[in-house]
Amino acid sequence: MMIRSIRKIWLVALLSGWCGHSAQAQAVVLCIGDSITEGAGFGLARTYPARLASNTGHDVINAGIGGQRAHQGLARIDGLLAAHCPSTVLILFGANDVWSPSADLRAAADAVLQMALRARAYGSTPVIATTPPFVDPRSSYMPRVDEFNGYVRARASANGVRLADLQATFGTGEGLFTEDGVHPNDAGMELIARTFAPRISAHSMLCVNPTSLSVAATGASRQAIAVGSGVGWTASANRSWISIISGASGSGNGTIVYNVAVNTGPARSGTITVSGGGISRTFTVNQAKAERWDWGYQNIGGGWRRLAWFGHYIPMGSDGWIWHSKHGFFYIPPNAVQPSIWIFTQDMGWLWTTRTGYPYLFRSLDGAWLWYNGGTNPRWFMNFKTGRWEYRP
Repeated sequence: MMIRSIRKIWLVALLSGWCGHSAQAQAVVLCIGDSITEGAGFGLARTYPARLASNTGHDVINAGIGGQRAHQGLARIDGLLAAHCPSTVLILFGANDVWSPSADLRAAADAVLQMALRARAYGSTPVIATTPPFVDPRSSYMPRVDEFNGYVRARASANGVRLADLQATFGTGEGLFTEDGVHPNDAGMELIARTFAPRISAHSMLCVNPTSLSVAATGASRQAIAVGSGVGWTASANRSWISIISGASGSGNGTIVYNVAVNTGPARSGTITVSGGGISRTFTVNQAKAERWDWGYQNIGGGWRRLAWFGHYIPMGSDGWIWHSKHGFFYIPPNAVQPSIWIFTQDMGWLWTTRTGYPYLFRSLDGAWLWYNGGTNPRWFMNFKTGRWEYRP
């Protein structure tokens, strides 16, 4: 009875106040785990991530998914780091691995360590936790809890990773669990939050958002990358077709603005690297391949083709000559790709247009912009250089 009373007094003292943590600078904290993190049987306001947020002022992300084992958390960690750019990652797995008789607990502890090492490589401070004890009616699993937590402690120590030893903090677990003997109750959730809280680091991070962009072959102008940082940083592109037009350097939060040039060849990728405070972030640009000038045509029978922007035509062979239903013979080089299209005509020489620009045409011979009115016999063109109409048969 005396031991039980001492335990209750200790819990009351521990849960009676949050001391000192409100003075910390605000940090983004990622909590990754299973149903204990997600909050099985609780409203989100009562989970340990929610308690951390309300009592520390940190921006706490609850990335718990019920039923997941450690290897499933490892599969998610990279995406979560990129999405949230946390200064601290709190890792709490093991309950479902312990609960699964066939699960390899050594491999599960390795997965926990790998999550921590990936978070560290990203620039975050990882904290790995032992799983809380299992109590009645699940106390028969305690040998596996002890085995798993032994592996976790050893890996944390060997790799210099911060440890939140929840098993030691929970002790026998009396009064800290729901009826299933696995999921913490209110007092247990509070105890987890208070155990994690002093291990949170609010150091400056370097974050970019978004982390990638897919661009059409036609290119893109004045695209933006938001940079969140508490340090000075620089940005550089590794390909000449990606040009940074503003925000090549900054201190604190900022914006990088860049252009992507037209692609006239195969699909390609390039990066913008943002570096500062010993951390580098990579933004990836994936640009689609250039399409043939007549991409998207419809076969309408008899060898004829139709392009919504260009009209009806029939290829005369593979050498580039076509017969256009309104213009007659056109020569378009067989390797011509969008968006820039050169057309040779026997009566006007070389004309330049685009998929979105036609029926406006640029005539190379005299540097005149023309507008074709769509008529035939004759074809009328407004010459914007002379301000007069001209016609062709």
